[in-house]
Amino acid sequence: MALQLSPAERARAVVQWLSKDLGITQGQIGKDLGYTKKSSLSHIINGIKPVNHRFVEKLCQYDARINPAFLEGYSDDMLVAGQEQPSFPEQAYRSTEQQGGVYVPAEFVKMISDMSAIMRSQQETIRNQQETISSIVRSGAQEKRNIG
Repeated sequence: MALQLSPAERARAVVQWLSKDLGITQGQIGKDLGYTKKSSLSHIINGIKPVNHRFVEKLCQYDARINPAFLEGYSDDMLVAGQEQPSFPEQAYRSTEQQGGVYVPAEFVKMISDMSAIMRSQQETIRNQQETISSIVRSGAQEKRNIG
């Protein structure tokens, strides 16, 4: 199963796994990676700042088990070969708005997409009905002029 995760979501997954595996906070990981501001790592893993090659290198040097291909989106294996891969929740989180950093479960993204399609269809039906009503009104007005 291919994971549909953005670079930020992949970075967040790695940082969360590291935090749990090593028993340290994400803030400590950020400090260990050389970030002086608390928000620097948070901005990367929340999609506010891009995941760049330098970040990937830092994270992979921090823990040699991390697979750089995962962070770059070329592999679904978070860890290098020979390591037991952590499991992901069935509903991977997907960004619906990269700049704003709004994340919703993938099942909700699908539900919203389906509802949008239904609404577009209903809007088209309403437009067609409005055209039909306008046509009937015009033809009624025309008949009234012809009679009168």
